[in-house]
Amino acid sequence: LGGIGKTTLASALARECDVRRTFPDGIFWIEMGKQPELVARMADIGVAFGDTNEDYPDRVRARQRLSAVLADKRALIVLDDVWDHDHAQDFRVADARCRLLITTRQKGIVTRLDAQDSPLGMLNDAEGLALIAERLSKPGQPVSAEDLPSVCTEIVHILGGHTLAVSLAAALLDENGIDDAPRLLKRLQEGKVFKALRLDEDDKNQN
Repeated sequence: LGGIGKTTLASALARECDVRRTFPDGIFWIEMGKQPELVARMADIGVAFGDTNEDYPDRVRARQRLSAVLADKRALIVLDDVWDHDHAQDFRVADARCRLLITTRQKGIVTRLDAQDSPLGMLNDAEGLALIAERLSKPGQPVSAEDLPSVCTEIVHILGGHTLAVSLAAALLDENGIDDAPRLLKRLQEGKVFKALRLDEDDKNQN
């Protein structure tokens, strides 16, 4: 699903010290989407190793050149929001010391790439409350999940533990105060919250 934390988790992983030590030649973050500029993005990686954009004139030669450049490297390439498995294939190189990490809403892409699947689920009650508590915490004024009123658990429930939805609800509580939680729950039950959000017309995840 969209908004459950794929990009956030991938970003956190890429910043881990152990991961950075494992890939001393670099970690490359590529934003994909439905219509990525594949040649330009492959060239971006090559340029980081001394190539020029002219070395990547088209998709076929760009893929060949990228594979050659990374042949003796230890690098991690993160492809965020992949919609087509062919797009990810362009960044796969033969050398076993390079790795590819992708985020996607399409489970079939993982299967077609013969990749290791790490699915993300919804937040449980404890995780949802922890997210709300973290948002409400201020410097020198930490808030714990135990400090939250029980109505916050109901808010997590009605949002189905969807990470982005709970995060948006937490932002509203941060803005209006925790005492507004019962009113927020009532508005959620009545379907009156998030109506003003600008969603992509083809976004399948309306939670």
